Amino acid sequence: MSATTAEDPTTKGTDAAGRCMVRGSYRMKFNRGIWISTDGAHLYIRSGEGMKRQWPQNFLSSGEATLRMAGKSIKVKPRHVTDPDEARATSRIAREKYGSFIKPSKPGEPLTKGEQAVFELLPG
Repeated sequence: MSATTAEDPTTKGTDAAGRCMVRGSYRMKFNRGIWISTDGAHLYIRSGEGMKRQWPQNFLSSGEATLRMAGKSIKVKPRHVTDPDEARATSRIAREKYGSFIKPSKPGEPLTKGEQAVFELLPG
């Protein structure tokens, strides 16, 4: 299986042309829908459209990825965040970076699409 590649050379999660790239058995460029954030100890990536996008499904099936950042390729293992409290915490982290249109779900509510498609990127 092909690894998935996400490029994030800037603090906004896009390349110089405003795109992120995800590679696997397919190749797709897009202007939004992929969010990369950190709490200082963990690096998270999420799909704003949830698990219906192909790249989160590829993360689950391949179990490996390459993050391209600042001209470097870094092998990572994506860990799907399934704990609701941790998923909500990643929404708060992403909200700090990307703005108030990211709305974390509240305890007892269903997780948002983005919260359902959060992965921590671990050293691979």
